[in-house]
Amino acid sequence: APAALTCVFIALTIDQLQGPQSLERQLKLAEQAAALDPREWLLWMNWSAVLFDKLGKADEALEKMLRAEALAPGIASTNCGLGLMYEQMGDLEKSRAYFRKAIECQENAPWQDMNALMQRANALTWRSTDPETRAEGVALLEKATRLWPDNHRVHAEHAVGLLENKRYDEARAALDRALAISTDYVVSHINLARVNHRQGRPREAIAAFLDAARMCPAERYDSIYGVRFELLTGARASDLGGPIDELQAHLENEIK
Repeated sequence: APAALTCVFIALTIDQLQGPQSLERQLKLAEQAAALDPREWLLWMNWSAVLFDKLGKADEALEKMLRAEALAPGIASTNCGLGLMYEQMGDLEKSRAYFRKAIECQENAPWQDMNALMQRANALTWRSTDPETRAEGVALLEKATRLWPDNHRVHAEHAVGLLENKRYDEARAALDRALAISTDYVVSHINLARVNHRQGRPREAIAAFLDAARMCPAERYDSIYGVRFELLTGARASDLGGPIDELQAHLENEIK
């Protein structure tokens, strides 16, 4: 088992580094881990994730995730993965059942880990297209705000869930709570820009977006680029006026 887990963790590291032939190396390590100890649920879950998320091989991914779930039935991650897979395959009944099971696993955990809870909630809120599942994800994020009311990141992530469900006024209120605790979390500013844009406030959106951009000039933020294009294509340049030039110049020159 230790050798199998070593293969798994090396594969996860390779995934983060995204070096040459990353996918091929991850798949080879998954095969090696399975040969070393086929009873290790984590290897099947991660192998499934690579097949599903990176290669789109739903049938193969489902078979491996079901194997992981059979080996460790009480793991929220495997049930959440199965929920996403069955949803993509059009089986909404099974999808909702596995999502509910994932939430139950999270609720019944001996301790509540903030990162794990929010990761689970975000998977339900962002990746699912089912309104019922998305609502359950938001409810889980609301629970996080009750468990950790003084954590700015929790309120910011709650705002994202509300934003993705078009509950814009509530999202703005959640961001106000996040920013009242800390003004240094770039995600809060990014999503304030998104809320302003969705509510037809392009100048305020640009101002919030520039606040975010100035906070991380040396880092790669896919979220920033995503918001950038949303702002540029979702609002007319004539509505934005002067700030659009400042935005473009800042991003092109400082965010590499």
